[in-house]
Amino acid sequence: MLLRFFARDLRPLVRPAISLAAAGFAGLGFLQIRPAGIDLGLAVGGVFFLACGASACNQAQEKDRDALMRRTENRPLPAGRLRSGAALG
Repeated sequence: MLLRFFARDLRPLVRPAISLAAAGFAGLGFLQIRPAGIDLGLAVGGVFFLACGASACNQAQEKDRDALMRRTENRPLPAGRLRSGAALG
């Protein structure tokens, strides 16, 4: 049940592939400058979760417009499978 929820509703909400790409490029930038006192894994993980949250926030803001477009009408928020409060949480 939880796996189905993740695959159907949570994954399209946080867009893990895009978030992972953002985190990967942040990691490459991190390796270029090597800031002192910051862990690479912590920085990359932080960027990944920040990108996931930004995607959810964006979809919560755009749910009314997404409901009007054929390409985005089946996302969890416009389709009514998830509420904005839950997405922002």
